Amino acid sequence: MNYNQLFRLSRIMQGKSQREVGAAAEVTHQSVNAFEKGSASLSMETLRKMAISININPDYLTDPSVNPFMSQELIKMEFPENLFLPGLNFQIIYFLEEKNYALELCFLISNTKLENKITRGNIAVNPVIAIVCQDTNRNIFLIKRKKATMGSIIEGRELRLELSKYKTGNKSIIIEDRDVSDSLLEKIRDVTHKR
Repeated sequence: MNYNQLFRLSRIMQGKSQREVGAAAEVTHQSVNAFEKGSASLSMETLRKMAISININPDYLTDPSVNPFMSQELIKMEFPENLFLPGLNFQIIYFLEEKNYALELCFLISNTKLENKITRGNIAVNPVIAIVCQDTNRNIFLIKRKKATMGSIIEGRELRLELSKYKTGNKSIIIEDRDVSDSLLEKIRDVTHKR
């Protein structure tokens, strides 16, 4: 994934507009748009300001061997819907796996009254409602589905199978499940949960 794609995906998944990122970097949203499309370049200082606004490690811009993300806060993201195939786009998790030698993933599952009400008629057992991820530098990501009304991340099963392939070699990927209470489920749905 090149810088343009990383900036765009990170910005979209964090729910920030091109205007917001441009304002943080003191450039127009048109400049951000052109950069994301790969049709314009920006100064390193501008890119550093943009990076900070979307929790990208500014050092990653000059040294791709460092961790691409940096935040003391919980990095809240929403999976984008896949444009070409039904389902969610897990590209950010695959990117994190590629750039970190250790990755911990916690699939948050819920069979609470609230989840059953939202996903009524769904045949999923232990539906994944969000994924918490911790990378090598202890950045913590909370990644959920964009539309709360869409319910659980059914595709989490496919993600789990895909990531299990990477448990060999010099990579360390830990995957676990945790039950979620109704109160935590509400915080995840309205994105008020803290680190």
